[in-house]
Amino acid sequence: LSDVASPRVRPWRPRQGWELLFGLLLVAGFTYSALSALRQGWGGDVRLYLAGLAELDRDLLHPRHEAMPVSGAYSAAYTPFLVALAGLARLTDSGPVEILRFAAVLNLLLYALAVLVFFRVFSGAPRSLVPPVAFFVASALLRDRMFIWSSDTSIASLRFVAAYPSTFAWALALSALALTKQLLESE
Repeated sequence: LSDVASPRVRPWRPRQGWELLFGLLLVAGFTYSALSALRQGWGGDVRLYLAGLAELDRDLLHPRHEAMPVSGAYSAAYTPFLVALAGLARLTDSGPVEILRFAAVLNLLLYALAVLVFFRVFSGAPRSLVPPVAFFVASALLRDRMFIWSSDTSIASLRFVAAYPSTFAWALALSALALTKQLLESE
């Protein structure tokens, strides 16, 4: 039985040309989304975030509700994410629109990094760019219509919701899953 020739199983090795192509596609897609977020007019919930940032700029510790003349305690907009953006806007002397544009680019970068980290931990080929790029392509092409849902990662919507807290939450969630797996495996 040992004399029978068995096919030699080769370990998977990345094809650098393909990985370079996938990496370039990833960078191109996110660059497009980031640049779109910087130059377009926004709609949807962005008015809520702009009003919240303006109110936090008026009084960071005691903001009013962003849409009504009541206490900000009744608002759902004042998340740690928006408060941090308001603090950053004060430090940099930026307005609400500029800080949301910055948040869009930052969120896209954090989301991309979180997906890379996630697939480094959960993938069978942790050094390959193919799994995270395949994920980006699949998630970017989920829809052909623009719904502008807060947590939608399709290319049609992501450029509009990139500055939203939900895009930041995607990055946090994927990073938390990767960190949890690493912590559990280290025990």
